Amino acid sequence: MREDIKQHIRQCPSCCKLRKTINNNHAALQNYHVGYPMDRVALDVMGPFPKSKNGNRFILVIGDHFTRWMEAYPLPNQYSHIVAEKLVNEFVSRFGIPLEIHTDQGTNFQSNLFQELYENKRKWDFYIPILMSAYRSTVHPSTGFSPNKLMLGREVNLPHELLYPLPRHNAQKPVNEYVDDLRVHMEDIYHVARENLKQSGKSKNETMIRE
Repeated sequence: MREDIKQHIRQCPSCCKLRKTINNNHAALQNYHVGYPMDRVALDVMGPFPKSKNGNRFILVIGDHFTRWMEAYPLPNQYSHIVAEKLVNEFVSRFGIPLEIHTDQGTNFQSNLFQELYENKRKWDFYIPILMSAYRSTVHPSTGFSPNKLMLGREVNLPHELLYPLPRHNAQKPVNEYVDDLRVHMEDIYHVARENLKQSGKSKNETMIRE
């Protein structure tokens, strides 16, 4: 069927005229060089769609350029303050702050988005995801690692790293090499974490016996 459709389009006079009027002088796609998760994140709002039972009409799509990790969140509208709250509460609180955010929504939308992100909301519930992000970034005494390190295999970017970025290797690893190194690294830290948990449990038992 697909070949029949292609053949029809090639032979259709109206289709041929339309193809000639289309401007094919598109700018070349830019190849972004990223070597770590959260180096660069793309953000896009899709819609409007038919209104759902929950009142949502748009989808916020966020993708990491390096890992190709994708997240999608329903939105009732595409106002910048709604997008900013969803970005912070659902994405940044889990994965950290991306070093760069790219969006095709326009400069006005982007400036409003960043204004919402840095504005003091003075709402206690707004800060719950931020507090959880801080907890996940803190080394736990029982394991010797942060929850982020054990769950994600890395530390997430924190706000101060945007002003004072940590040094990184200039050489960019191929994705397959990065995955292999990550697997070995995760096995090592899991082994250390298990040993630390055993030692922590033993110390707690000894303390209870003495008491």
